[in-house]
Amino acid sequence: MIEIIKTDVSMPPYPERRYQKWMRREKWIVVDTIDGSVRYRGTYEGVVLACHNLNKAHYLQIAEDLEKEKKEAVLTHIKNRK
Repeated sequence: MIEIIKTDVSMPPYPERRYQKWMRREKWIVVDTIDGSVRYRGTYEGVVLACHNLNKAHYLQIAEDLEKEKKEAVLTHIKNRK
């Protein structure tokens, strides 16, 4: 069973998200729009959850990286002022 990631994160509108759910040859898949690879295959419900979790994890990682860069920039600025 797939568990839903419930952490709030800002994501772009669905058509612009990295992972998309598609139906190919009457089967549901999750596709990575950057490299075109299939990340998950399964039932519609499973694909919806997998797509949701992959997008959440991807955009959470981006948000964490940006936050880390901001903190490092502030620390560097403080060090340079002394």
